[in-house]
Amino acid sequence: MVFEIQESISPAREIDSWFLHRVFYCPKGQKGWWMMNRKSTIVWVLVLVLATAGVAQADLMGYVAGDSQVISVNFTTLESVNLGPSGAQGFRSLDLLPSNNDLYVTTSGGGIYEVDTVSGLANEVVNTGNTGLDNISFNASGQLFAAGNLVGGLASINLNTGVLTTINTSPWFYTSVSAFAIDSTNTAIAWDSSAQWLFEVDMSDGNTTSLGFLSGSFEAFDFGPDGTLYAMEQFTATTGHLYSIDINTLSRSDYFGEFQYENGLAIVPEPCTLFLLGLGGLGLLRKRRA
Repeated sequence: MVFEIQESISPAREIDSWFLHRVFYCPKGQKGWWMMNRKSTIVWVLVLVLATAGVAQADLMGYVAGDSQVISVNFTTLESVNLGPSGAQGFRSLDLLPSNNDLYVTTSGGGIYEVDTVSGLANEVVNTGNTGLDNISFNASGQLFAAGNLVGGLASINLNTGVLTTINTSPWFYTSVSAFAIDSTNTAIAWDSSAQWLFEVDMSDGNTTSLGFLSGSFEAFDFGPDGTLYAMEQFTATTGHLYSIDINTLSRSDYFGEFQYENGLAIVPEPCTLFLLGLGGLGLLRKRRA
């Protein structure tokens, strides 16, 4: 079976974001179109790669959290889509699980929810009983961490039991940390809002290395697909700015402009990449011929 792409979506930059979301993002419990149509030939895979390569490489995608819903944001075009009522309240912070890009959100009541990135519905995974889960991040192996005064400094979170294990309470900056993220190499960066100071955090013991002064009013950090550190800063009551941060020069660059502002920041790290898509197509073709 060979699929045809309609002429209305032939320009790469005009392919509907919903189409890209369903093909590439592969939310939990669902499969991208190329996985669902197992009888399709390699022709479909090649056509899809050629049609969408420009968008997948150019657009920076991510999520922010409103009080009761998650918002999908294209930070390149500044377009946003409210995913719908979640059934939960008081969203505070969010991050994507590296192994499958499932989206997890914390609430002001200490709950940790998994949010369906298509329907927006939230399912409670566990309740920690801690009201200070304002800065969370997964490490490369999928361990969840939180940083801040109300979690006792730096703490790991058990998603099965909800138990928080404090790693370090001594660094003074944990009393006012407002942005925190861990990259794919387990390098953790945090920012203290009182001193406006950037730190690197040792995840094994919670000790910090001072990086220097960085002016701003950052509300959240996350790392992009290429390892760039991004920071979200409130611009007006309803809009925010995304900045890229150079931790070597302690400088920031305005990424693209204003977007719908909410809580937390989770950059999509290119799940179901075009490279994997191509490999999947080859595998299906080989299986079919076998």
